[in-house]
Formats: sequence, structure tokens, C-alpha cells
Amino acid sequence: MKASIHTKVSEEHREGQGVRQVVTSICGICPGGCGVDVELVEGKINRLLPIKDHPLGILCVRGVYAKEIVYSLDRVLHPMQRVGAKGQGRFERISWDEALDRIAERLLDIKRTTGPEAVMTYIGRGLFETSLIDAFAPRGVEMNSSKSLIFPFGSPNNCGCGSLCAVTYQLLAPVTTLGLPMRATSPDYANAKLILVWGANPATDSPPTAMRKILAAKKRGAKVIAIDHMRSEMAGKADRWIAIRPGTDLAFALGMLRTIINEGLYDHEFVEKWMHGFAELCEYVQSFTPQEVERITQVPAAVVVETARAIASAKHATFNTYTGLEYSNCGVQSLRAVLILFAIGVLTGIVQF
Repeated sequence: MKASIHTKVSEEHREGQGVRQVVTSICGICPGGCGVDVELVEGKINRLLPIKDHPLGILCVRGVYAKEIVYSLDRVLHPMQRVGAKGQGRFERISWDEALDRIAERLLDIKRTTGPEAVMTYIGRGLFETSLIDAFAPRGVEMNSSKSLIFPFGSPNNCGCGSLCAVTYQLLAPVTTLGLPMRATSPDYANAKLILVWGANPATDSPPTAMRKILAAKKRGAKVIAIDHMRSEMAGKADRWIAIRPGTDLAFALGMLRTIINEGLYDHEFVEKWMHGFAELCEYVQSFTPQEVERITQVPAAVVVETARAIASAKHATFNTYTGLEYSNCGVQSLRAVLILFAIGVLTGIVQF
């Protein structure tokens, strides 16, 4: 997080031997931009506090520890060049111009001597700095990557944190299932009568705004079911926590699809007008009986059936999910199964922008 001090000083006085200031700002650890009051002592962050009555007056665990992140001794603030042997950990600071020139020279040398295919790039988001999307993503792509650099260079070898986190959830599963990326949808918390939080803990999301919306929906009467292998904060606040064996979410989703299909609880009109391959899906899910799903997932067979019926009978259910389903050997198919489950089992589950 970079301290966002395009701010207003609201308080200043001496505390002990240091000057204490409280400035109104935003947290910059993730794209949420939550409103915070930053307490400074001698110009350095001491702590962050959420702004009362702010639309995003939230302070998650990362914001609480912003001081440790900003002033970490392991944080690299300038280009560094190794001056000793590998492994010695000896570096010296160099200028940005020198660093960029050396990188460009080395890349061109590899291209001349070995070929551009010998270069592979990897990019991460760091502290969720969304300007990376503007700098590196190809035109029309809303995900940070280095394709705009490496492809014209001549190499197809591009990867990044999104290869593990986000690409499955944001693109591979929804585009092949719905025909649009996940960013084009949004959970309909405001109108849902049932909210399924599956493999996610909104309390630690980036930003953690969904937690507040889910709890508000719960307060007005919506039921919340959490499916997670651990008792997360969300699981602890849900009406029901379904503990599942890690990595078996696909079997659970297919088992619920079997119940909804066999009992005729799906949206027949939607299936007839918009769904391809429904007959094949009906055949495929038959082997995922409640008993077989219980064997695979350790979720009781009765709970598999009850949850499927709850989703279908709610008539207005929605879901919140992310890495819990994505981080597995079958992440794409797990997410596709959940999307299909909600597409055929409820009248409205997600809202398209």
C-alpha cells in the first residue's frame, strides 16, 4: 500500500515525543479504496481506522496491518543490481534508466542468440495495483498480464498469478458456460432469499464489501449457507455451514444437479430456450447419487439433497465463490458445474451488467 496522502488533515497534536496527525484517506492495499482515517506519528503510519458512516468504511485484516506492509524491511523500493555471487544476497542500488537498459539489452541478446521463445514472462499484481492492467494487458482485456509486451517480442510464453488465481474464475469457466466473463455479472444480494457462499470467505475478500451486503441480506431474512472445508468467519455467521472434503466441490455440485434434474426442479423454459447439451448433462450426473457424493465429499447424503432443494425452491438464490473452487485440479469444471446449477435451478442468480 502506498500511503494515499492526497488527504485532509483533520487533527494534529503532540503525543509523547512525536507529532500525531489523523488524516482522512483511502486504503490502497486492494482496489476497494475503503475510507479510512490514517493516524500518523512523525509523518509515519501508526494505524488505520475505518471512517464511520462511509459507504466503504471497512478495515479488513490487510488494512489493520498496513503499517507492517508499508515499512517492511523486505520491501524493495528501488532497482537493485547483484554485485556478489548468486546466493550471497549482495545488491546495490542503481537508477531506473540503468535497470531498464540492462533488461532490454539482455532480452535482445537472448532474442538474437537463442530466439524469442527462450523468454518467458511472469507477472503478479503485487499490492493489487490495478494500473498494471493499463500498462500490460492487451487492448480489451481487463486482466493484468504481460501479453502486450511478450507477444510482439515474439514469445508465446506468458504466465502470471492469474494462471492460478482469477483466469479460471474470471474467464475459462464463465466464458465456456455463460458466454461472458465473470466480471460482467454480479451476485444479486439485495433480492436473494438464499445466498450460497461456496469456498469463499467474504470477510477477507479484496475488497471485503460483500460481507457487509451478505450480512445485511441475512438481517432482512435471507438464508445463508456456507460450503467450506474450514469454519471461516463467514461459515461462523451463516445459517448453515456445510463442511466439505477439500477438492471435492465438483462432485457436490453434480450431485445437487442430479437431484434438481431428477425431481424436475429446474427452470424448464430456460433450459429449452438457452441451454445446449442438457440431455448429455442429465445422463452424466446420474452416477453422482447422494450416497456416492457422500463417499467422495464426506457431506451427508441427506444434506446434498436438502441443499439442492433449497436452491431450487428459493426461486431467488445467488452465490459467492472464488478461490475455494478455483484452487483445485478440476477448478474449471467445478466452477462450470456451479454456474450450471444456478442457471437451471433458480430464476435469477446473477445480474448481467
